[in-house]
Amino acid sequence: MEESPANRAVGVPQDSMLASRVCAQGNIECVRAPAPRPSADEVLVRTHIASLCGSDLHVVFAGVGLGATPSRPGYPGHESIGVVEAAPPGSSLSPGTAVLLTPDRSCSRSFAELQALPERFVTEVPSLEPRMVLAQQLGTVIFALKKFWPGGAGPDQVAVVFGAGSAGLFFLQRLVAKGFGKVAVIEPDRRRSRYVEALGGVFAADYAEARNLLRSSTGGRGAALVVEAAGRDESRAQAIDAVGVEGTVGLFGLPERPGYVPLPLGVAMPKRCTIAAVSRAQHEPGLASFCEAIEIVAATPEFDQILGPRYDIEDVGAAFADAHEHVSDGVKVWLDLRTTGSRSQ
Repeated sequence: MEESPANRAVGVPQDSMLASRVCAQGNIECVRAPAPRPSADEVLVRTHIASLCGSDLHVVFAGVGLGATPSRPGYPGHESIGVVEAAPPGSSLSPGTAVLLTPDRSCSRSFAELQALPERFVTEVPSLEPRMVLAQQLGTVIFALKKFWPGGAGPDQVAVVFGAGSAGLFFLQRLVAKGFGKVAVIEPDRRRSRYVEALGGVFAADYAEARNLLRSSTGGRGAALVVEAAGRDESRAQAIDAVGVEGTVGLFGLPERPGYVPLPLGVAMPKRCTIAAVSRAQHEPGLASFCEAIEIVAATPEFDQILGPRYDIEDVGAAFADAHEHVSDGVKVWLDLRTTGSRSQ
């Protein structure tokens, strides 16, 4: 039986840890791996909560960004909160500080008991309530909207979001806050309609339903902004069909496979629409979008409803299967690492 996290002293070195490992495409397991030893400029963090992102599913099940297998421990996790165990000399962080981790792909290993990463990817949070992990994805949404739609909107303007995963719901919430008169969310899983409606959006189960809504809402003009947050070829094409003349299509969802993906430029060019793609929120100076997200999540207890099924790290394979197959009636699958070691090894 392992020592419980509550009995471990902060800063005491640990030889091994539980972590995920992608053993082959489509196969992610929990293994015991060597604990990280931070370099001179790295922060060592004990993970409390980690959540699964749609891009993690692309890595594991489609091999997008997977590279050689088995992967490094904890990869591809990049959404997590935890507590600082050790920090470099002169750091603004001290042992015991609650933090949000926002690593880029080069150092993402959040599905692990311990993580070592550069301090520039670590930001203090006011609490370790599980919903604070949502600040990572909300931060990427805020960063994306600085490019897709930096200003406000009017009540006569309509926006469309493809996908009612956590990213799509965050886009919905922010677009409503920006003043769009109507935000339609297209999502085939009808169980998620209640989340869309609770956040002020209009639910559409498919594009045909949304297209009828667009016709009636815009007089056939199309949407001012369309955000593709599902990461599917079909929805990227439909996003370009849905956007109005001189509107904007924001590409947020990562492709479902490596390499080139199709875009119907023959439809886009007559509309003179802007097609904008975004990434690298983790490299924004001062992690400004993540800091804004932390404040919003801390002040919005209603975001608790976005957190869906909870799993232990030992069950990481089942967690990925749940998220990939939409088994559970919930939005965000997450791992609770506060209870690691409660099972015998």
